Amino acid sequence: MSGIYKITCLGNNKCYIGSSRNINVRWRQHKCSLRENKHDNRYLQAAWNKYGEDNFIFEILEECIDGFLEKEIQYININNSYIKQNGFNIQKPGFIGKERPEDF
Repeated sequence: MSGIYKITCLGNNKCYIGSSRNINVRWRQHKCSLRENKHDNRYLQAAWNKYGEDNFIFEILEECIDGFLEKEIQYININNSYIKQNGFNIQKPGFIGKERPEDF
């Protein structure tokens, strides 16, 4: 299944929005790197370490075949998940390749 997904931490109510052509495989990749304490997203990893795996929910927001980036950006904006207080997305949509400034 392809589309947009959301990972929510129940411990702090922050979320991460992502997209994939194969969401189930992508979730397994996220979980594997988080369990090994090797996830690229340091904010998501820190929450995983603090609250534990049982405090995370993985859900599909929308199934889609194409237009992933545009739809992912929409969901990031809707959830404000690039803002430190709300989520784990490192980059503000439109700022690909730049780390999230602390004042976003």
